[in-house]
Amino acid sequence: SCNAAISACEKGARWPSALLLLGSMPRWCPVPDVVSCSAAMSACEKAGEWLMALATAASMPALRIAADVVSCSAATSACEKGGQWHLAIELLRSMPGHRVAPNVVSCSSAISACQEAGRWQTALTLLDSMKTLRIEPNILSYNAALRSCGEGGMWQLSLSILRAMEASMLAPDRSSYNALLDVVVDQPIVWDVFKEAVQRRHYPRLFQGSGKILDVHQLSVGGAAVAVLCRLTHEAARRRAGIREYSRLRIITGWGKSRRTYETAQINHATVGDLLRTLGVPTIPGQGPGCHLFWVRHLDAALGGAGRAPPNKK
Repeated sequence: SCNAAISACEKGARWPSALLLLGSMPRWCPVPDVVSCSAAMSACEKAGEWLMALATAASMPALRIAADVVSCSAATSACEKGGQWHLAIELLRSMPGHRVAPNVVSCSSAISACQEAGRWQTALTLLDSMKTLRIEPNILSYNAALRSCGEGGMWQLSLSILRAMEASMLAPDRSSYNALLDVVVDQPIVWDVFKEAVQRRHYPRLFQGSGKILDVHQLSVGGAAVAVLCRLTHEAARRRAGIREYSRLRIITGWGKSRRTYETAQINHATVGDLLRTLGVPTIPGQGPGCHLFWVRHLDAALGGAGRAPPNKK
């Protein structure tokens, strides 16, 4: 059917084909319906063509197609992907006028749009309004608001959002802790947050090779810095106590190898390298991208052994 063909275009983000099929439906298929339009808008959304998605939504009244929550959510998501936070909010607010109740998808998309635009106050207001609308936020809603407050430097609010997730019986995931670690990296509470994330097994690949490898590619930039400081301080303490099990330690950042985008992994690699240089720990040259290797004996002078707190990351 034509709807199935448009849905196939949606999955491949082939928005021109989706719109062409939608426009040709009166000649070859039954008249377009809300499913056809929603699938076409989703194809535009996946390709970042927010203007075409909104144009499709605007054509629906002329076709006598009533909007539903799926089509409205598709339009809101398109605005989110296009960085149009004000339009995302406008669409969300217009839904009751079309006799469509907002749902968790449309609200989460609007919150994410605000997060991308640096509008943490608006993101927080939207999260709070979900309770008024009797919409239960999901992990995406909370994480978008948490990231938004974090990017605004409001670490206390980010922490309170994470605790609110737990109070609503939602378990924070790796993305939650990565976002929180980025914003609390200069706060004393960072060590407790990191320990909590590790205990909850959000970074299962962190410690490898019987402790000789520290793999931080699953962590955010702030989380990677905290993990490295914790590991180096722990190893320095072991050496002061006479425990000298390893001669070398390898730190994997995943530059060029992980699922992260190249840009994020590159920042992670540079951050760890800068941290090691700041501590006075020389690395062994000749390692490939995504890896730092150094002699553990250099920690004796760098951190002074056990009992010394890790330096603040500024």
